[in-house]
Amino acid sequence: GFKFSLGGSEQMRFQSLNNRRDFLDRRSDKDSSILTRTRLNATLYKDQLFKFFLEGQDAREFFNTKPGPRVDNVNENALDLYQAYLEFGLLLDVVDKPALRLRLGRQELSYDHEYLLGDRDWFNRGQVFDAARAVWRPDGFEIDFLWARPVEFNNHNWDSTSDTNLAGYHLTALGIPGGHKLSTYGW
Repeated sequence: GFKFSLGGSEQMRFQSLNNRRDFLDRRSDKDSSILTRTRLNATLYKDQLFKFFLEGQDAREFFNTKPGPRVDNVNENALDLYQAYLEFGLLLDVVDKPALRLRLGRQELSYDHEYLLGDRDWFNRGQVFDAARAVWRPDGFEIDFLWARPVEFNNHNWDSTSDTNLAGYHLTALGIPGGHKLSTYGW
């Protein structure tokens, strides 16, 4: 009854930036580089009851024309664990019945348009959190309760968990005419 899948993605892009470090036009600090990001993942699951997800990532920046003195490059994170979580379906997602899922471990958190909380996918290395989440779906709503800590990337060592705590909820009303959603949250 268990199923297994392998997947991944390879992303490569060219970027050219001006005023990358200081926002002063009088100083020439234009640079360009090639960003690469490789993610490989494996999933072990059984229907909606159980899921184990594991994903590694390697993010690099090549040919930076003006590397300069940077302590931390937001575009680099050598081979590391990006996501690893367990998910349990306590109440199955069936039409006209509430569903409940629990997810524990390192994971991406993305809400609405990601203005306040998202995976920061525009950065080459993204953003993940060590988190505990409970997602309850009563008819017409989705309520996400969470407690999380951001992961601090370290290009030369294993990534670690921050001491910053984030706790709250995200409520979404589903099924509004025109494909709209209404969301509220409290952090």
